[in-house]
Amino acid sequence: MKKSILLIFAIVFYFGANAQIHVGGSVGFSSSNSKSTTDGTTVEGPSNTNISLMPDVEYMLAENFSIGGQIGFSFNKTKDDANDTETSLFMFRIAPYARMYFPLSENIEFFGEGGVGFARGTDKVTVGNTTNDGNTYTDFSLGVTPGLRYAISEKLKLELRAGYLGYMFSSVNNNGDPETVEKYNEFGLNINLSTVALGIKYTL
Repeated sequence: MKKSILLIFAIVFYFGANAQIHVGGSVGFSSSNSKSTTDGTTVEGPSNTNISLMPDVEYMLAENFSIGGQIGFSFNKTKDDANDTETSLFMFRIAPYARMYFPLSENIEFFGEGGVGFARGTDKVTVGNTTNDGNTYTDFSLGVTPGLRYAISEKLKLELRAGYLGYMFSSVNNNGDPETVEKYNEFGLNINLSTVALGIKYTL
């Protein structure tokens, strides 16, 4: 028993002493709007803007394997000028992960990232000049994200994530009276602008 415990400590110490540490983060952005034209008259439809900022710390436990985590936020705003309404949602996000790298060339690597994500936030709804709390959103995800890493130099690297395959759960609490909660479950492949994130890493 003592030998097993000592072996575990030796392995943890070995990996900790030899691990490279990468610090950085990723940024995501998407924007959309709509227009409708009737008899030559054009009316602006709702517009939507989505921003995410996720600081990232990654530990290289082996040449092609790492563990890490992101802690950050996302912000979404939907504006409808025709109805004088605006909805904004700020969500706190945390996402630990494990990653495997597959070299494609001297400077480019493909990676598969398996991880868990959690997010929560309450939106603000503005009608005219009045703002109130709206729904509370909770998201949970478990899946795989593909990406590419490009080495600008020995210490500086660019990363691109795109797409998501896995399980996603979300709930919406309307905070009303009576209080109601809607729950959604989804499993599958998701590829859109909201899944694209550009990041940068620096090796300490």
